[in-house]
Amino acid sequence: MNHMQKKTSPKLFIDLSTPIGRFAILVLMAGIFSLYFPINQAWGTVHSFKLPIDDQLPIVSEFVIVYVFGFFGWGAAYVLWTLWRLPKAYLRFMLAMLFAVVMAYIIYLSYQSTVPRPDLEVQNGFDQILKWVYGQGRRYNSFPSGHTYTTVILLLSTLTIVRNRYWRAFFIVLGLSIILSTVLLKQHYVLDPLAGIVVASFAWWLSGQAISYVYPVNPEQKNLPQ
Repeated sequence: MNHMQKKTSPKLFIDLSTPIGRFAILVLMAGIFSLYFPINQAWGTVHSFKLPIDDQLPIVSEFVIVYVFGFFGWGAAYVLWTLWRLPKAYLRFMLAMLFAVVMAYIIYLSYQSTVPRPDLEVQNGFDQILKWVYGQGRRYNSFPSGHTYTTVILLLSTLTIVRNRYWRAFFIVLGLSIILSTVLLKQHYVLDPLAGIVVASFAWWLSGQAISYVYPVNPEQKNLPQ
């Protein structure tokens, strides 16, 4: 008789592996993301996380390409690809984003911070795009950096499904470039992306703990890909 206790998996809390479940969490995340706009208003004391090094960093407007197009293109491509083909990867990404956004919103609401936009002289097309970015309203939710925690979660998620070393290297460089762009475009102070990395790392760990509660332990019984 085997007296060793078997390790039991957590019971499924809610099955989000179905197409309806996956679409539902997408709608939920869209609703949560929309809360960013009413939160992004000055309502009291606005703090600053500026360090001396922030004054030494130049504006490199060329980074606006990865900040805008690389960031949103990568995110949209990952969600659309995994939504139908890799439900487990999709759900873990969504869970990590949910945890990260909730943590970020708590910080935004309890300790509001901002980064003033500098005066920018438009000299080329990159400057023109950056000027447009600056014109999208003041930033009162700077710490932690949303671009950073989203990028880190995107990178961790992408590396779990991409095996080709060249593509992995490409996404690592793209991720680092997006994070670097947050300070070289003067959208954030140095402490903002550092906080974003911490938030993303914790959110990714939490998603690993929670995935078994929303995804079947034996997906092959439902003909689902891992």
